[in-house]
Amino acid sequence: MGGPKTRITQESFDAAVKENQEELAWRYLSFKAEEALQSAMEEFRLQGVDLSNIATNPTEGKQAIDAMKKAVEALKVASQTTGEQSSNPSLLKSMLHVQDQIQAATPDSLPLILQAANQADAVPALLTSIKEASNKKDVLLPSLSVLQSLLSIDASKDAFMRANGAAELQHLAQTVTGDAQLIEHVALVAEAAAKKHEDNKCSLVDSGCASQLVECLRSGAVSSSPAAVQAVCGCLRSLTTADDPRPAASRAFQNSRTLAQQGAPLLLLSILKQGDITEPVTVAAVCGAAKKLAANEEICKELADDGAVQVTMEVLTSGLGNATLVRSACSLLRQLANSDAIKAEIVDAGGLELLCRAVDAHTTHAGKTVTLCWAMEQALGLLVALTLRNPSAATRAVEVGCIDTVLEVMNVCQTGVHGKLGQWVQRQACMSIRNVVARNPELRPIVLDKGAEPLLRSAKKMFPQSCGDVGSAALRDLDIQDYNT
Repeated sequence: MGGPKTRITQESFDAAVKENQEELAWRYLSFKAEEALQSAMEEFRLQGVDLSNIATNPTEGKQAIDAMKKAVEALKVASQTTGEQSSNPSLLKSMLHVQDQIQAATPDSLPLILQAANQADAVPALLTSIKEASNKKDVLLPSLSVLQSLLSIDASKDAFMRANGAAELQHLAQTVTGDAQLIEHVALVAEAAAKKHEDNKCSLVDSGCASQLVECLRSGAVSSSPAAVQAVCGCLRSLTTADDPRPAASRAFQNSRTLAQQGAPLLLLSILKQGDITEPVTVAAVCGAAKKLAANEEICKELADDGAVQVTMEVLTSGLGNATLVRSACSLLRQLANSDAIKAEIVDAGGLELLCRAVDAHTTHAGKTVTLCWAMEQALGLLVALTLRNPSAATRAVEVGCIDTVLEVMNVCQTGVHGKLGQWVQRQACMSIRNVVARNPELRPIVLDKGAEPLLRSAKKMFPQSCGDVGSAALRDLDIQDYNT
């Protein structure tokens, strides 16, 4: 994985443009200013510089940047008031002005004004506003919304860390525990701060902010709010995902264990059991967060002992036609299946039959969209997990038609857009075939008679990087002599 690209300041970019203008003026009697600008942009891009924070349209960019800087300065002045003055309309007015600048930005100018806001110290000003307005919802909501927007850029994440933003969020979450709307926005800010930023992940867990958000889910007002539940689940996923390439190691696994010790996985399972949340996207978010928290066999067994297999299979059954739900439910079952005991429970409960139904519901369009590809990858990945070193499950998989389903998916994902988007589906398909026949030689002729060999060879040829190794392994375990050609 490549490291983050280098960035430069607006001043450095402007200086390079000016230097190009002077060089062109010396060499040529006439030239266009656009030539100097384009030359500077090309030079920096060849050096691997990220120009997303640079105003390359001088007029439009400068106007947007200046407007944002003025808005932030007004906010900083207003946020200095304390006590009763925090209810002063000037604080709300200045906050809404900053929000207006963000909402009015074009896609090209948005990164520029966010960078300008950060350079003007908007993050600490926002955190001060949040602290001073802890009981003023009309100020808190736009403050949190603006802060979430700012945290989409790396520099603001760093500023959040320096300003001890995690502690401020923890205090606010503790103060507004029963307010679902505010908890939703606190969780969205925490998720934005933690995304691809290891230090913020650690700070949000160590400060108690993460555990406070989990505790908020115990409130009926919060747990019955789809938006709040979805936001908290998004935050939990971000805290337990190792997505920052900069540090040598991540604490994501440790964060999962810490949150599990505080009861987060069982709490999420209880939300699924209660059935109050029915929106597919929210149910999928709960399953996704539970999957990330089930980081080791001990946590998986704890979930299974509390009925996780049955509940998740019920979720999958109710959402067979929804690719997002299929993906999340299969992903959670796949994680639980890392335990051999739970693997057997899933198979005994009819998991293989249900898996076939889930895949069959989407086979025709298996590779047409990213969402469908993810769903099929997780569904076939579940089959891989259930049949790994499990001869009885492999036999059952053939009996209930899983191999027929796998081969149909491989066939659908071979051509055009299907193939390009479906290569990881093909990889899981190759692995599932291998697992089925590896310890069951009696199944090899059956699988070959169903047409596995040409589909495996096709997958290898089309996707040598993603399917070359697993395709060859499957052919080898099918007793094909020239498996490596």
